Amino acid sequence: MSRSDLGIGEVARRAGVRPSAIRYYEEVGLLAEPPRVGGKRRYDEGVVRSLANIEGIKRAGFTLGEMRSYFQCSRYGDDAQACHRALVRRKLEEVEGTISRLLRAKDQLETALSHECGSAEECVALLSRT
Repeated sequence: MSRSDLGIGEVARRAGVRPSAIRYYEEVGLLAEPPRVGGKRRYDEGVVRSLANIEGIKRAGFTLGEMRSYFQCSRYGDDAQACHRALVRRKLEEVEGTISRLLRAKDQLETALSHECGSAEECVALLSRT
């Protein structure tokens, strides 16, 4: 197989994703639509690396819109790294806020469990304390 002769099934297998994910990423603009030969998509080896990048940034919690912005940073040339860092910093702040909210929720739930509620209203009151 030549460097630009991979079918969607082979790309999916190498990248560990479903072919439908590849088509979706093309549809939403995260991957460029590849050339077609005989009506079938034909990919080069670089798409496997691109898919790994998409999966990695997705695991970091980036939304589809944030992923688009992240990958568009490469258009900024010398400023691409600063662009990437700003987006990562913003996502980190968001994740830290989520962690903080979840820790407060955990504390509330632990408090509610440590008390016996005589009624549903008492349990709600315990959960609503800050």
